[in-house]
Amino acid sequence: MSKIDDVLYTFGDGKAHKVDEVAKAVSLPKYKVRKVLGFLAEFNFIEYDRRRGRAKASPEGMRILSREKKSLKFPVFF
Repeated sequence: MSKIDDVLYTFGDGKAHKVDEVAKAVSLPKYKVRKVLGFLAEFNFIEYDRRRGRAKASPEGMRILSREKKSLKFPVFF
């Protein structure tokens, strides 16, 4: 799993999180988390308020996260 995935999964609870909370959760420096949040916001996976340093999953991001949770419940083995 990539660090981008790790950051996105942080928002799976549907709540807003501060940059420093996310940084601690995924073991990345805050400046890198800000870059990842900017990327995720650019593609509408999260809503990111840079001024307040807070982000939360967008409706599209929550749809992706809920699909991911469902697929993890029923893994496919080859």
